[in-house]
Amino acid sequence: MIFLDLKNEFDLLMQKRLRPQAALLQMLHKINENNELLDEQKIAVLSELCQVSPAVVNELSRELLTSRQSSEFNLICMDLPCYINGADEIYEKQRGIILKSEQSIEKFQPSRCLGHCYSAPVAVLSDGMLCQIGKTPE
Repeated sequence: MIFLDLKNEFDLLMQKRLRPQAALLQMLHKINENNELLDEQKIAVLSELCQVSPAVVNELSRELLTSRQSSEFNLICMDLPCYINGADEIYEKQRGIILKSEQSIEKFQPSRCLGHCYSAPVAVLSDGMLCQIGKTPE
């Protein structure tokens, strides 16, 4: 993406948000989805558009990369937006299902922020797949 592409994407996101900082995560996800490198020029543009320091953009992009690497666990985000939207209830329900089926509880683990607060609640499966999760009717 060049500057104009980033600016256009940012403008679309800002139609749904009050503060420019709120668009940063989604902008970073968009860049990752397109398999683009986050070079110094893009960091500078995102920093300016989202009104954050380049260090914040850099740190957040590194966090996103490490949170999406595959692991042996399914992770359920328990940070505030996901928690408020029912992640704790979903985790407890999943935990009960796992215990009833005699599988190890370590298969599902609570996690810190997975970087998709706009889709809360979310989980990352062990293969790296991101999922928006929700309550199922009983």
